[in-house]
Amino acid sequence: MAIRGYTMDRQDYLTRLRKIEGQVRGLQRMIEDDAYCIDVMDAADSPDGDAEVKLAEATRAIERLVRLS
Repeated sequence: MAIRGYTMDRQDYLTRLRKIEGQVRGLQRMIEDDAYCIDVMDAADSPDGDAEVKLAEATRAIERLVRLS
């Protein structure tokens, strides 16, 4: 017998949607605060050594994202 709707996976769906909602709120805050987005490509071309700092920052951001998934 097939079960219709979200009953079997409801909590998983709700958890994922809450994570997405939190990520969207973070993006909204960045836009409201006129915050920058990590620009690794420009930093890599920069002669002032900013590449390592930006790369480390991007790596931490990706690690946080992977932990949430």
